[in-house]
Amino acid sequence: MLILIAGITGNLGQNLAHSALSRGHQVRGLGRSPSRLPQPLLSSLESFVTSSSYYDIPAIECAVANVDAIVAAYANVPGLTLEGQLILLRAAERAGVRRYVSTSWNFDWTKIPLGKHESYDEYIMFKQHVELSSSAIKPIYIFTGVLAEFMFHAPSDMTELPEVPVWNPKKGTAVYYGDGKVRFQWTTFRDTAEYTIEIVTADGAEKGGCYSVMSDAGDVFQIAKTWKEVTGKDTKLIPAGDVKGLEELALAGRKAHRKDEWKSYIGPFYWLHSIEGAWDLDEDNLYTSPRVHPTKLKDFFEMHKDYYSKF
Repeated sequence: MLILIAGITGNLGQNLAHSALSRGHQVRGLGRSPSRLPQPLLSSLESFVTSSSYYDIPAIECAVANVDAIVAAYANVPGLTLEGQLILLRAAERAGVRRYVSTSWNFDWTKIPLGKHESYDEYIMFKQHVELSSSAIKPIYIFTGVLAEFMFHAPSDMTELPEVPVWNPKKGTAVYYGDGKVRFQWTTFRDTAEYTIEIVTADGAEKGGCYSVMSDAGDVFQIAKTWKEVTGKDTKLIPAGDVKGLEELALAGRKAHRKDEWKSYIGPFYWLHSIEGAWDLDEDNLYTSPRVHPTKLKDFFEMHKDYYSKF
């Protein structure tokens, strides 16, 4: 199968490429800078189509030609998530592609209304628009909880995303609201990529649908315990206040900024909605595969032990 990965140069895009190649598929990349890929990976691609922007129609038309599946590994950037995906989707329609993974890989935003969490609004609008426009493509949406490399400050290209003040290895701290018993769900880049390629290449993938996958889950106390088991270091647990105060903080931040400045105030809302459980993955109905072995937190810390030892 020939799979186009749009946004291949990012951490997730590269993991997707490795996963697809390891399964014997061909991979075509679409992005602005092929130099961002390690040379061995770049050399393994069927081709790399360079685009000047997400609305570079000629490049996108070239990229989607004759592929069997498309994975949109776009970053959560205003405009790109909605407009960029619609441009890519329409090109895929014209090319006759039917397997399409929409950029998602986050909490289950199908459970929340538009406007509840601004950084998810464009995902919701994209899904709604595709359904209203009777697209020939039925996209696949994959929910992962928070991406582990982001939550645990492991090496990644996601520094542009808003700070989620849960756990900070550099300071040796874990911040929590209320009783701290909120159970966070997360998935690593590698596991996310493995599940995604399994799903998009499976029989019936053209029917689309929503899937939930997960590597592991736990509260700040469990995270701190696992951290000490791996590194021998203690974590300072810092109570940041009650849930009412958190809600007031979040709403005040929203009131003080324009909507297009959501990155400046969205952090507390991640905490608030996680405490509410508004978007939790249904752990009784996770997608699983015998070919994917979820990375447990202890193993994740072990994998990045050399990186963490710098702090």
